[in-house]
Amino acid sequence: VAVLTVTDPPDLTPGRDPLPPFEAARLALARLAPVPGAGLADVFRRAAELAADALGVGRAGVWLFVDDGKALRCADLYD
Repeated sequence: VAVLTVTDPPDLTPGRDPLPPFEAARLALARLAPVPGAGLADVFRRAAELAADALGVGRAGVWLFVDDGKALRCADLYD
């Protein structure tokens, strides 16, 4: 089980409009950080899940350029 934290959650003060779902997901992505004992793969996994949920799709991935930008490698695939 991967454990991640999201720092400074959105302001949900009564009377303030909550963030639209897409903006809330974008904010969560920007604030993803590994917790002690978790690795970068855990962050990639959570980022792919957040992206899939925000876009309303069943599958999303995190891809990295390798070989001096000549190829892509899948770092995580959420399905």
